Amino acid sequence: MTGTNHKQLLNIIEPLIYADIFDYPLSLTEIHRNCAEPITKDDLRHIVDHDPLIRKVISSAQGYYFLIGRDELVTVRQRRQVTSSECWARARQVAKCLQYVPFVRGLLVTGSLAVDNATEHDDLDFLVLTSPGRLWFVFAILGTAQRLVSRFYLCPNYYLSIDHLLIRRRTPYVAREALQARFIAGFDTCQQFHDVNDWVYQYFPNWNGSFKREVEPEIKPFKILKRIHSLLEWLLNGRVGNILERLFKTVLKHRLITHYGLYGQKVPSEIMHNALNEVELRFHGLRHEERIFEQFSDRIKQVQEQLG
Repeated sequence: MTGTNHKQLLNIIEPLIYADIFDYPLSLTEIHRNCAEPITKDDLRHIVDHDPLIRKVISSAQGYYFLIGRDELVTVRQRRQVTSSECWARARQVAKCLQYVPFVRGLLVTGSLAVDNATEHDDLDFLVLTSPGRLWFVFAILGTAQRLVSRFYLCPNYYLSIDHLLIRRRTPYVAREALQARFIAGFDTCQQFHDVNDWVYQYFPNWNGSFKREVEPEIKPFKILKRIHSLLEWLLNGRVGNILERLFKTVLKHRLITHYGLYGQKVPSEIMHNALNEVELRFHGLRHEERIFEQFSDRIKQVQEQLG
């Protein structure tokens, strides 16, 4: 890349600025994947290692890059890789049980654990893919289980029906979360989720499908438990299941209202509409994404000032 201007330089280091919010230094490969600027990895390496303007605002150590003055992040990342390994052990144990819940078709780990940046106190965030017409049934089981065992072991905060895998809310935040989500059970269905949501490459053109190789070893079900699972689904797949689905939808929709009420919000009409129409159940405080964007904007301004 020749004739790189300030805007291009800012686009190139935006992944580092964003990751700084989470105290997370990046490798060159991670910068490349999360860069909004189409660029080859070799050109990126040359710029981040040699461009005099870039070197005013970033530094590197032990194969990681970070904003200038944030050298301690390398130690933080190394420590969190250890705690993330412990969290993955928990996540695999939980997923072994969740795969036998009727009408669960796929499980992906999201949030901090998906990028090995979890602390020992972090929740286990799951994206749950369900059979059509059984979104509320699955939520009734997993939501109850979460209350019994605590979010430390189970925090399924996003449910999608497999006949509506296309995510409608398209922002850089959502795109990054979707790309970073890691398969843990039901790999074929999880792959469909990624294939359908190819719009994410509009925000991150350099990923080139590399996420497909970043998966956890698939959890294989025991044959006898799989047969019991299939029998339960057969029993619940007709009229009885339909009655339970309508009942859970009526009784449990107040959980959605209560959740958003904790953030001082009403349930956005789009989220309630999608939930009642068996498309998705999304338990995210809207202010979470807004707060991240605000912090990101502040850091962008600081770096702009440093770049002059």
